[in-house]
Amino acid sequence: IRLRFQHDRVQQAGYELLSADERPKLHLAIAKVLLASTSKEQLEEKIFDIVGHCNKSVKATTNKDDYRQFLDLNLTAAKRARSAAAYSPCLDYLKTAELLLNLIYPDDNKVWSAEYELAYDLYRGLAEAEYLNGNFEASEKLISNILKHVKTPLEKAETYKILIIQYSLKAAYKESVDAGLDALSLLGINISKENVDEAIGKEVARIKELSEGKITESLIDAPLMENTEMKVAVTLLTDLMSPCWNSYPNMFPLLVFRTVNLYLEHGLNPVSYGYSCYGIILGSGFGQFKDGDDYGTLAFRIAE
Repeated sequence: IRLRFQHDRVQQAGYELLSADERPKLHLAIAKVLLASTSKEQLEEKIFDIVGHCNKSVKATTNKDDYRQFLDLNLTAAKRARSAAAYSPCLDYLKTAELLLNLIYPDDNKVWSAEYELAYDLYRGLAEAEYLNGNFEASEKLISNILKHVKTPLEKAETYKILIIQYSLKAAYKESVDAGLDALSLLGINISKENVDEAIGKEVARIKELSEGKITESLIDAPLMENTEMKVAVTLLTDLMSPCWNSYPNMFPLLVFRTVNLYLEHGLNPVSYGYSCYGIILGSGFGQFKDGDDYGTLAFRIAE
């Protein structure tokens, strides 16, 4: 049996008759009913309605199992909100998830030791959501905290990626490049601002060595890149190209050539912007228009 108020104002009037202490209890009861009657397949469709009641009921429970369930639901809601480019609600859900996590683990250090993956995913998501809402200072504080706790060079590099994008959005291009070079060094890719011409020469020679005897069109048949560190490196190099062009333009070809060498050494990557830029450099810089067009076409085919 389903019952419905004849009008929203009737519902609102009834709700206002409840005391401040009674309202969270009511929301908790509604949340429990909705969760019990919603299948896993229906959960995503109803997630915002359910999470709304869960978040209004936090004061009505001290059960850590409730906190954990509500936390997971907020993470699901945040992911869906972000996919819809609803960045403000996404941030709200993540902040509520953080609140619930702190209720479970009041000690920040204990959070990272007891729930490392959860803490890493949550705080990375929060840092991204903060900068997407223009809260750059809050995002930087979160990133700084994450870097204190992450365990692996790969996780550190992925965290720096957020900083690169954030600095770029602020037009702090030099800071973006510095953060990117630090991140790349964690993955064993050392790029210096010194002796750039010499480094470019080495990268060009390496491209010629790796591509010798190969037709550009045939590179589409190369195996996919499987090395996780190199996948992240390609993404970092790609993200760095724009801020580098705006701050250290002499280094731009170096980043492009290094990216192309990663493709040739480790396989195809859906992030094919490096091939596209390589084609532009071949055409506009060296007058090799046919080769430039071939690499541009290759980048397009990979992206498809």
